[in-house]
Amino acid sequence: EAAALSGGYDRAIAVIQAALGDDSAAEPDAIRTGALLERLAAYHLGSGNPDAAQPVARRALDLLPAAPPSVARAQVQGILAQALGMQGHFDESNRLAEEALATARLVDSAQAEIRALGCIGRNAAAVGDAESGVATLRQALTLAHSVEDFPGAAEISIALVLALHWAGELDEACNVADAAIAESSRWGVEGFGSTLRAIRGVSAFLLGRWAEADDWIAGALERDPVGSPGVLAHGARALLDLGRGRLDSAAEHLEIVLLMCQDFTAT
Repeated sequence: EAAALSGGYDRAIAVIQAALGDDSAAEPDAIRTGALLERLAAYHLGSGNPDAAQPVARRALDLLPAAPPSVARAQVQGILAQALGMQGHFDESNRLAEEALATARLVDSAQAEIRALGCIGRNAAAVGDAESGVATLRQALTLAHSVEDFPGAAEISIALVLALHWAGELDEACNVADAAIAESSRWGVEGFGSTLRAIRGVSAFLLGRWAEADDWIAGALERDPVGSPGVLAHGARALLDLGRGRLDSAAEHLEIVLLMCQDFTAT
């Protein structure tokens, strides 16, 4: 978990896979294995790889009993819903997210409720229903703050900034990103910071504030992000370089984006 919060998803994935390997030699424990698979799927999602997260989450869901309702099952339903949404399977994603939301409220799990709401809001924004998406994401962010779920708040902030960005509400996207960047440093979840800085930079670029965009994008890249955060950061730099006519630099960053995307398809 510490590795993931600092942005080291490869390390987090390796640790969980090692734990799963250790479990394979021990007495079978479906609940423990399901919980480990839930974390593995979450880290794949954090790295921006829903293609890896989706089958892992399905395995976890098969292992965790449907009755009685549990926090672990609500979490897995939310992760699987999020992976499907990132792959563009919105109908199945929304169905699972609603199931996750109902289960989370039944077992009184704020974290699972935050993830489910985040998925529902993210999906709505992705299909063009900005008003509903932004409202749902704000609801999730308020809940995350109220229970001091700092990783959840950072993750929802990214989704909210993107939703505002897609809706053309660029000034508000910048405001939300500024607050989230400050909070991520204060809360010890700086691993989310590169993504927030990259989106913040692109919003500034589209507002015509190129020097400001340069500062934010440089801040994202200096943390050497990989996975989805790396794709966003290098893609943002390429966009700014193209605007300035720096074609060779733009091409270099786009090549990095292509290399990073080879392991997954949904970025």
